[in-house]
Amino acid sequence: MELNKSKIAKRYASSFIDVAESKQYKTLLAQMESVREILKLNPDLIKFSHNPLIDIDERIKLIEDTLKPLGIEAILIGLIDILARNGRLGLFDTIMFFFAKMVQDRVNESVAQVYSVKELDEPAKKRIAECLEQFFKKKIILDCKLDSSLMGGLRVQVGNKIIDYSIQGELQRINSVLKEEG
Repeated sequence: MELNKSKIAKRYASSFIDVAESKQYKTLLAQMESVREILKLNPDLIKFSHNPLIDIDERIKLIEDTLKPLGIEAILIGLIDILARNGRLGLFDTIMFFFAKMVQDRVNESVAQVYSVKELDEPAKKRIAECLEQFFKKKIILDCKLDSSLMGGLRVQVGNKIIDYSIQGELQRINSVLKEEG
């Protein structure tokens, strides 16, 4: 993605979070996911929103008529209207990404991607979340994924921080030490 588009999307997300109420954050994120699916399943909707041959108010009305019956919050429909009017509806995914990151910062939570060789049971997930919450001093939401290349153990990523307790990671560290000494 172009850096300029990323900056534009970040500005829209920043403005959107500034006008949203904190109690709406989770609802808005869920509804943004629904809108993203609608746009993904109907790519012509984005093309239609950019068509200069059709009056902008008609384009906006069609988008609103599509979203209102789904119970989409007025504030989110307002954002989509602005994006459509400015020819930026194609940035919706990126705006949603930045909005989600901003929400996490505001509510003091982070998503931890936890990679393991086998499925983790609930007690293990709870212990991992508790340890990460103590370490990062914020609420942690686990996103567990399987990765057979680890051989055993765990690799955890929270933001740009990686904690590698996998057998593969340990072997790489030993290999590095041996190369330095060798």
